[in-house]
Formats: sequence, structure tokens, C-alpha cells
Amino acid sequence: MSTYKRATLDEEDLVDALSEGDVYPNHLQDLLRSPLLLGSEGPGLTSSLFRLPPALQVNFRGPRNGQRCWAARTPVEKRLVVLVALLAVAVVACLGVLGIQYRTRTPSVCLSEACISVTSSILSSMDPTVDPCQDFFTYACGGWIKANPVPDGHSRWGTFSNLWEHNQAIIKHLL
Repeated sequence: MSTYKRATLDEEDLVDALSEGDVYPNHLQDLLRSPLLLGSEGPGLTSSLFRLPPALQVNFRGPRNGQRCWAARTPVEKRLVVLVALLAVAVVACLGVLGIQYRTRTPSVCLSEACISVTSSILSSMDPTVDPCQDFFTYACGGWIKANPVPDGHSRWGTFSNLWEHNQAIIKHLL
């Protein structure tokens, strides 16, 4: 099983390692100035395996060659920044239009004969005298159960059974 050594850092060691004007201890400043981070081979590095290509190097010293940020960008980068800005403006505009439409739209209420008929049948199937928190099934279906008891000779009865009986009566009448 692997074991790990616990690292500790005392404040006194940190204060002693800092000289005036330093932000990091000396050994960390040396590491930050190392050839690996600066991108040039130094003593002991005979291979360029550890060198980053210039495109991937990060410059912490400021703009490249004294150029401003926008001037230092390639034309492709400039086009992409403009495209992203235009897309952001388009998204904000679309959200604004949707917000305006949502506020100004009045809720539509169906008042056709079919809507009123369906609404009436749903309301007549409910039993508003029952508390829905206590017995939701009776609240939602109690009116239909009271209006349509199970007929003799049937073990179950539902809306499709009722529809089948109604269709059988119509067919019998037509024949």
C-alpha cells in the first residue's frame, strides 16, 4: 500500500525565505524562472521534450512586443471575437422579444362546444364534497362512480364498457 509524506509549512520558514520585495519564497521564484516555464532550454535539458511550442506558451509579462491586446490578435481570432459578440447580442435580443411576447399575450380560453362538453363531463365526474388531500381517487372519480354503478352480471364497469353498451344498443336499433 502506498504511503504519503505529510508536508507542513511554518510561517517562520516562509518569512525567512522571503527577501525584501519578493512575493514567493526563493525556491519558488527560481522555479518560476526555470527554463521549462520560460520556453528556452537551460543547463541539464538536452531534449526539447519539455519545451512548449510558442503558440502554447503563456506570457505573464504583458502584451507581446509592446502591442495592444487587439493588435496582437490574428485575423481569425478577431473574426471569432466579433462573431461571438454578435451571437451574444442576438441571444439577448431574442430573449427580450420572447419576454415582451410573454407579457403581452393573453391566455386563450377555449369556448367551443367540444371544449365545454369535455369540461362538463370532467366536472360531473368529480366529487367536490371529498377532501382531495384525504382521498384523491374519490375526489377525482366519485361523481362518475355514483352516476355509473356496476351493473348486475358484470365484474367491472368503466367508460369503455359504457361506450360498448351504447354502441350495441345503436346497432341493435339499426338492424
